[in-house]
Amino acid sequence: MCGLFFALRMERDENTCREPFTHLEARAMMAMISGFEKEAAKERRKAGIANLKQNKVLAGGVKLTPPGEAGKTRDKVAAQVGYSFGTMERVNRVCRDGVPELIEAMDAEEIPTAG
Repeated sequence: MCGLFFALRMERDENTCREPFTHLEARAMMAMISGFEKEAAKERRKAGIANLKQNKVLAGGVKLTPPGEAGKTRDKVAAQVGYSFGTMERVNRVCRDGVPELIEAMDAEEIPTAG
């Protein structure tokens, strides 16, 4: 699975070097990346529990989290495609509830999605 995840990251980087993702492209890439990030989050939680059991916790109960690993998975995935989670939530809502014309206008950035 690691090879597929790295291939997705390479595709993302290659595409965003030329121009940013459209809203729908970002949504599709998020869907592909999120499964890998959720799995990584599970591993981090397991490691945190193991550290707790081995007393690898600072006094006062502060966990030793490596830099760059803290935060919500949803925010990390959205950032990887160049958006905030809030913006991607609005994109998802338009895709779920909007008529095709609204979805096309949103993807063409004819209407704002940022809050």
